[in-house]
Amino acid sequence: MASVRDFSVSAFFTGFGSFSFMLLLPIRVEQLGFDRIAIGMVLSSYAVAVLLFSPLWGYFSDRSGRRKPFLILGYLIFSGGSLLLITAQTIPELMAFRFLQGVGFAAHPMLVALFTDHFGSEATRRFGTLSGLEALGWGIGSLTAGFLADQLSIQVAFATAAMWPLVSAALVYGRLPESRPETRQTSPTPTGAAPPEAFPKKLFFLYGTVFVRMSSAIALWSMLPLYLMMFVENLTQAGAVNAVNMLMQPLFMIWLGKYAEPLGRLRLVMWGIFGTVLTFWLYASAAQVWQILLGQITISLSWAAIVIGMNTYVMATASKHVRGKAFGYLTSSIMIAMAVGPMLGSTLAAALSIRGMIFIVSLLMLPSLPLLIRLRMLDQRAGVAAEVTPE
Repeated sequence: MASVRDFSVSAFFTGFGSFSFMLLLPIRVEQLGFDRIAIGMVLSSYAVAVLLFSPLWGYFSDRSGRRKPFLILGYLIFSGGSLLLITAQTIPELMAFRFLQGVGFAAHPMLVALFTDHFGSEATRRFGTLSGLEALGWGIGSLTAGFLADQLSIQVAFATAAMWPLVSAALVYGRLPESRPETRQTSPTPTGAAPPEAFPKKLFFLYGTVFVRMSSAIALWSMLPLYLMMFVENLTQAGAVNAVNMLMQPLFMIWLGKYAEPLGRLRLVMWGIFGTVLTFWLYASAAQVWQILLGQITISLSWAAIVIGMNTYVMATASKHVRGKAFGYLTSSIMIAMAVGPMLGSTLAAALSIRGMIFIVSLLMLPSLPLLIRLRMLDQRAGVAAEVTPE
């Protein structure tokens, strides 16, 4: 039986590789002489790819009963797209190779689906460790990328980051189990009995909540590397400030993962949204780097609450034979936001300023709350009080 550590280390190296590009790609596009609208276009191409392919990988993994082949293939594609991105000099090339990265990363949600298949009712309590180690990879990846870019070049940092998904692919192949989802019911439905629901439709309220929140958040994150350069002297310092968020997340995720059920999964998501709004106001009003650092700590707690809340809710709500699709849709809701967010952030930043953009997108996050409240009402009406029990 695979351990939580085996899954977590695989997630760690994936986060290590992927976040290097999130930090450095906006700066690379600007170095090539393109404007902020072009940055938004390049970042959105990745999100569009993940949006299109996450449900597809989820559908095929559910139908085939296999998760590992899609994970391994996805990590290999991501690595190949990363190496090609080093050579890109034009916007079409940058968009095409970033899109290819997205095609590969779209398979990553199958790791959470496989984790849930394997650990069953224990998965929600153990998920904090998995997500925490992935966040740790993001943080160390950010630190490493900034240092390598300063000491050598952004291209060297990209080449290094491209290698880590290959480590994840090897770990998935050698260390993780294969889990076959339970087969669908093939016998006729008894007379008078309701057919089993193939997919819990109420999850779309959660997906909508995540989309609205993340659209505003990604608008900020797409411009954050440029914003950080107003407070620091070099890319190493920018990477270090950026890494504080991810390095704090493992502590919060492991803690919240243990207490997600008594705290309330959907309640965690709501707290995370409020915390994000307040943090964005702190970012926008910051005059010194210590205020940005304080915001990095509060945003790490807010995002940890959202990640634990939304993922454990899907784990507990989606039955095993639709779990790949459920996590694929969850990732798609984030990726629609990642397609919309960069264009929103770059347009507002170009028209106003980065500070003005941050204030506006913090307010645009609030419409996510009615969708979340509606989902809680549906659960309460069904008598589960928003806290369903895993299978």
